[in-house]
Amino acid sequence: MINPDCYLAAALPCTAADLQYQGYSLVNRIYPHLNNTSSPEHGAAIETWVKGSLKVARGANYIANGKTNLLMTAGTVYAGTDLGVTVGIGTAPSGGWCSTVTSNWQVSTQLYYTIGQNFYTTGVIAPFGQ
Repeated sequence: MINPDCYLAAALPCTAADLQYQGYSLVNRIYPHLNNTSSPEHGAAIETWVKGSLKVARGANYIANGKTNLLMTAGTVYAGTDLGVTVGIGTAPSGGWCSTVTSNWQVSTQLYYTIGQNFYTTGVIAPFGQ
């Protein structure tokens, strides 16, 4: 369901439909990997959304698969958190959390969680838009 009151003024829950309703376009998706290997886990991802000069990093929850200890951060410097920190990204398949909107072209993100004994991470993503 689209939430027309979701204006993304601050880091908060949001769906892809909310972003599309507000005119944002998905430009990138990064999946975490098992224990820093090359094996991707497609249950969640970091999405990059853009509208003109505005950028939003969204943590998306695609599959309900027992994720725990989830953390996503977004910042305007490498490994920064000034655009938000979350310990949840909502219920799959449409759950999501969005960073604070920024016009700063450099946004760094990371997402990690565990499923059982396995650790999944995107690692710290260098600022997108460079």
